Amino acid sequence: MPVVFVNSLVDGITPHHRSLDDFEALEEERKLFYVACSRAKTQLYLTAPNYFSSYSGYFDKPSRFIAELSADEVTVETTRRTMIEDDDPIWW
Repeated sequence: MPVVFVNSLVDGITPHHRSLDDFEALEEERKLFYVACSRAKTQLYLTAPNYFSSYSGYFDKPSRFIAELSADEVTVETTRRTMIEDDDPIWW
């Protein structure tokens, strides 16, 4: 049974910042998001970081697509790890 992960659900990434002002492009991204979600047969994991920074800008709002999901079928779990400035990344 497929388990699906959809990552980086912040406005500006999903949907892409170039699609926010174009209705047709936004609808296309919404459709792609729906297709990804509908592929999950047992579990769907959606991740949204507190912020996302890239060459395109700084994004810190959860994706509008999350709010469109059925609230009675969504369980929200929040985890935060406080980073200490001298913490080495876990891959080192």
